[in-house]
Amino acid sequence: MEIRTTLILALVLVVSGLRAQEVASLNSDDVTVWPASNKHGNDFIETTPDEQLTFTYYSPDEEKLSLPVRASVESTWGKEIAQYYALFESVYMYEEQPVAGDPNVVLRIRKPRIYKSIKGIENYLRKELKKETCSMSGASQQIKQILKIGIAVISEDSEWFEKQLKKQKSKNEEIALYNKIVLINI
Repeated sequence: MEIRTTLILALVLVVSGLRAQEVASLNSDDVTVWPASNKHGNDFIETTPDEQLTFTYYSPDEEKLSLPVRASVESTWGKEIAQYYALFESVYMYEEQPVAGDPNVVLRIRKPRIYKSIKGIENYLRKELKKETCSMSGASQQIKQILKIGIAVISEDSEWFEKQLKKQKSKNEEIALYNKIVLINI
């Protein structure tokens, strides 16, 4: 009887150890990364901050744009931008169960610097609309373009871009950096 219990415990430990290794390996394979290039076809280097950034952007399918939207986003920006915002959040956020047998689920964010930047810019533009320092059409066009860039960047090698975002001191400088990115619809 004691040998049976020992074997069962050993089996449980082996299985839980395998599951922990599987979860740990998932973190490194979250996103497919391939290098972006500038308009001359060269890889980006630190010394070219004024070069146009070019990312290939595949238009989202209509099914993905029909995700449920948050009422607060829709009331401010309208249905189309709220759909892009929902797609942006679904691409960046995912749930992970930290250990086998633990019922708690952890919410993780891919590329947190870009995610926080876009969320901050959206809040900044929302405040600017309330102050009436910018027009609704200009702000919505800007946030739509930034959301598209956020969706496109998730599958790109964005280390250089993230370093540039870190250097920016204000939301206006971050917006100017996003405005340097050219998206190619395929």
